[in-house]
Amino acid sequence: MIVCTLADILQKRGMSRRELSRQSGVHVNTVCKMANNESTLVHMGVLEVLCEVLEVQPGDLLRDLPWREAQRYCAARKGGQ
Repeated sequence: MIVCTLADILQKRGMSRRELSRQSGVHVNTVCKMANNESTLVHMGVLEVLCEVLEVQPGDLLRDLPWREAQRYCAARKGGQ
């Protein structure tokens, strides 16, 4: 299962979702859905601009985890909000 680590990256940098939206031009709802692992589709252009603004690689934002580990990861993120 592929998970998005955007929330972790933002937290480590002390950057809000709204600030990332402002800097990237990506709609705040899209940023929030990605950070909450609620996205089922990510456009390459969105991925590219987020990586550029955050100075990361796509593999830093998206991780392929075994299903159970991904479920735990997502549950932990929701519990930490």
